[in-house]
Amino acid sequence: MSDAPTPNSLVTVLQAAQVLKVSEQTVRNDVARLDIKAEHTIEIKGTLVKLYYLKSLTEARAKIVAEADERRKAGLTLKPPSSDASDAVQAAFKSVGADLNELTDAITELKGMAMKLMEQNAHLFKALANIQTYLHQPAIQLPVIETTPPTKVEAHLAPKPALPKICIAGIWAAQQQMIQKEFGDVFDLRMFDADQATSASFANTLESCDRVLLLTNFINHTIENKVKQSKAQYSHVRGGMTMLRDRLTTLFVELTPLKAKA
Repeated sequence: MSDAPTPNSLVTVLQAAQVLKVSEQTVRNDVARLDIKAEHTIEIKGTLVKLYYLKSLTEARAKIVAEADERRKAGLTLKPPSSDASDAVQAAFKSVGADLNELTDAITELKGMAMKLMEQNAHLFKALANIQTYLHQPAIQLPVIETTPPTKVEAHLAPKPALPKICIAGIWAAQQQMIQKEFGDVFDLRMFDADQATSASFANTLESCDRVLLLTNFINHTIENKVKQSKAQYSHVRGGMTMLRDRLTTLFVELTPLKAKA
């Protein structure tokens, strides 16, 4: 029988899970969340298996547990059963508590992934906007070499194409900030929550927009009727921020080339 692994031993995720007495998926989540790099890779029956120092995975688990404890202190907690509760009640409390901890960790991980995705989208659209501008610049005019003194050639920079103007109705203030950060470099965004969409400013904005997006879950029929009466081109977005981002991405492909050629 082999000796138990030490902190400096190289172990697989499964071995680490057995030592830490957690599920294999929990260890995988720890590795992904803290971006722990494998120290070595071996091949077992044609499958590549990553090896990590047990010490690194143990420290990662302790860090994540500590963060979860801090979040629970400030957020959702379960009141433990009384000391005279039955064994079944005590066992049920431990099980529910463990499930709650894993749910909290998963929510935190998803929030981190969402922030990374938002930053990646912002960089992506900046790059696409730069490409669109570059592709529609006029060819560089080279000066003609003459025997007489050449006429001074002045550089003429192509004007930056006007951004498509997009009006979004039914979007909250916090969501407006996220969308502005992700798409503000490629669209002239005009955003209104449900209350603001009843204002005269909203009605005036409709007349000059290329497209109007209506978040159907957060507006009423009065707002929709106002958009219809304006004769603006509009479409419904049924869903949340993911559907809105998908629709804006589609509009970027549809509208940006047209504006660049105008």
